[in-house]
Amino acid sequence: DVVTDVTNRVSFGIYRSSGEDVTHNYSITNDWGKVTISPRKITVSTQSYNGVYDAKPHVLDKVTLTSGSLCSGHSIWVSQTKIYCDVVTDELNKPTFDIIDSSSDVVTKNYDITVNWGTVNISPKLVHVTTHSKSWDYDGKPHSHPEFTIDKGYGLISGHSMSVKWAKEITDVGSTD
Repeated sequence: DVVTDVTNRVSFGIYRSSGEDVTHNYSITNDWGKVTISPRKITVSTQSYNGVYDAKPHVLDKVTLTSGSLCSGHSIWVSQTKIYCDVVTDELNKPTFDIIDSSSDVVTKNYDITVNWGTVNISPKLVHVTTHSKSWDYDGKPHSHPEFTIDKGYGLISGHSMSVKWAKEITDVGSTD
């Protein structure tokens, strides 16, 4: 445990060279000192990730000691992390972690921890679509042509599909773009 300014009380004995206790012959006065245990300073860093949306879960659960040292038998234990799947920009990767000892007891309070949070950037996957053209002779009815092609090299991820949510209609002579 981290302890600050505990009085350094001790018990004294005074002995003859023969080992006989003669403490009772003395009046001992004390100016008690202080004993302090300060937190151990460490710096840790969390993972960063930069990628393009791929529909896969990205679990960034590593916290790395980058400065200082842990006591013998201590380790970093990550208890909770966010799973990144969707597009994000400059989101800080802030998993929950503790320092544990060899008995798995949490001893985090014994450390002064500086954290360098990693950042997560998942950019949108580029999909390039070409809509098809079509012409009609004027008939006074609204027309639309919601057909399209996904250009090669810019396809969807396996298991995903694309559909038209709406298509612009045209009724009168002219064109739309």
